[in-house]
Amino acid sequence: MNLIRAENEINQHQTISVNDHVRQKHEIKMINDWLKGKIVSDIVIKTGLHPINFVKFYLPSMKIAEAAGGIVRNADEEVLFIFRNNFWDLPKGHVDPGETHLQTALREVEEETGLMGIEVKEILSETWHFYQMHGSWWMKHTCWYDMRIKDKQLLNPQISEGITKAEWIDAAILSDILRQCYRSVRDVIGPVLQSS
Repeated sequence: MNLIRAENEINQHQTISVNDHVRQKHEIKMINDWLKGKIVSDIVIKTGLHPINFVKFYLPSMKIAEAAGGIVRNADEEVLFIFRNNFWDLPKGHVDPGETHLQTALREVEEETGLMGIEVKEILSETWHFYQMHGSWWMKHTCWYDMRIKDKQLLNPQISEGITKAEWIDAAILSDILRQCYRSVRDVIGPVLQSS
């Protein structure tokens, strides 16, 4: 079962299921009401369809963006976070033409934080979430990679991208940082930290 997150800055959410074989008018109306701002809480959509097929079938006017990023940890098991648009976030960005998701993840982490010599362990997960930009609705598909760095390098936040801070976050204060993240970031990083 695939989950697609329709995400606002509010932390409450409700889950709806969309039957793959029959167009369920109530559920689709609810999604469209969220897109129009009539519902302010997050919505989690459960469907057996692949998220891209779901959007193409039920929300054909929505655009799709491909992105990739990383959960970067150092030798002290601190996690790298960036601060952008009043939220803590993980480094990530859009896939450029001709790039693989892995190439994008490495490039974005380097550009947004100034780190070099990053080692990629494995792909961790994929997320799909909706957002609005410049009057259009998008579904962003993001591939997340487990990354390591051996030494504590000087971090250099990419100010031109609105990143005002890049910091290594210790486990002792991680819960405070996660409260200042989008839900999709908490969903990605939570299982990783629990398995560490």
